[in-house]
Amino acid sequence: PNSPEEELHALAPRLIEIAKMIVDGSSNKTIANHQGVTENTIKTQVRRLYQKTGVSTRSQFISKFLSPIRNME
Repeated sequence: PNSPEEELHALAPRLIEIAKMIVDGSSNKTIANHQGVTENTIKTQVRRLYQKTGVSTRSQFISKFLSPIRNME
């Protein structure tokens, strides 16, 4: 299996930006406002992000990617 770092680098830049905002604790509404899209668009992108990274909840995502995302910055 790929490491969390490899999974992140395989994502589209927009999904990486959303991932960073999730790890920073941003809500879907905040992410949507930042991206200039609707909250439903972000919900769809977050679901896609979870599918691509093998998690099913926000807390699982943060637990898996907190360190790798911090190391990217």
